[in-house]
Amino acid sequence: MTASDKALNKVLGLLNDALQRDPEAVSALLELRTPCNVPLADSKWIVVVENPTATALYDTKFMIGPLGLINGILDCLLRKKIAAVYDTRNPKQVIRFAKYNSGLRPKGTAR
Repeated sequence: MTASDKALNKVLGLLNDALQRDPEAVSALLELRTPCNVPLADSKWIVVVENPTATALYDTKFMIGPLGLINGILDCLLRKKIAAVYDTRNPKQVIRFAKYNSGLRPKGTAR
């Protein structure tokens, strides 16, 4: 196991521990999104999503959430990302964090 694999496993362990301690709080935190500007959206590392409500001329087209920021840090340092795995019966409830797999169905449209 590489050093980056060990580091990623440590991050996953911490996030999954937090999720186990308070699944509602962690799930709610991951649902938070804030508008962001184009320079942030154009970042090589930070993951943003398109703003689904952007309709007016001055609406911000992109939004960032906690997982996009965490994944930016992990990608920059370890060249790895994580995913929040959601309950299929309750799409706002995270059930675990896992290593990112590009075959996973994303919850938002990543840029």
